[in-house]
Amino acid sequence: MAPFGSDEIFSDDDSRAGRYKRLSEMWAVLALALFPVLVALISTDMIDPSVWLNPKTLYYTQGLWEMHGAAFWKAFLFETPFALFRGGIWAILPATIVIYMYCAWKANQQYTLAQKNKIIH
Repeated sequence: MAPFGSDEIFSDDDSRAGRYKRLSEMWAVLALALFPVLVALISTDMIDPSVWLNPKTLYYTQGLWEMHGAAFWKAFLFETPFALFRGGIWAILPATIVIYMYCAWKANQQYTLAQKNKIIH
């Protein structure tokens, strides 16, 4: 008896190539489906990419930038995780789109390789 999970479901070149083609299309469709969401969030100012040009706007503590010494560092270090969350949580969506497109590209490479193997055999 073969060990669990060692049997290849897609054993011939045609089915393997078809699998990679479906995976490539799935990842591309997911990325393309998220792109309009990203554009809508940016166009409605729900996401403001310009905050990375002026990260001071992410800090809401009154008078933070006028403070000095230990008071500044205490307030700055306390608020920094909140500021990073406010400014960075939106980056998940573009990162997801990039990851999905990368997966689509890799699956398409595997599809091309499987097609070449089919021609050789």
